Amino acid sequence: QRPGPPGSSADGDRLGAVETLTAPQTWHMDDPLGLITAIVEGAVRARALYLAQTEAARAAIDAAVKDGMERFPAVGGGYAVPMPAIIGSGTK
Repeated sequence: QRPGPPGSSADGDRLGAVETLTAPQTWHMDDPLGLITAIVEGAVRARALYLAQTEAARAAIDAAVKDGMERFPAVGGGYAVPMPAIIGSGTK
């Protein structure tokens, strides 16, 4: 079943007192491929998907992630990747 529009429950009823907030979080990593390592070691389905790729595809994924991590340098070295959490609540 597809979720309804914002402010509605899964069964289509409207929700009241809908609130959201963003909780800022930062993931600190020393290695630019730390994100890949975390996924491969911590997420079964993502690991299977990643490992199902050809060696060339995994190399391309790794290169893209490593390149993207350069946008998140941490003071003192390593990387500080923003990982905000969106928290929502409502009443039915």
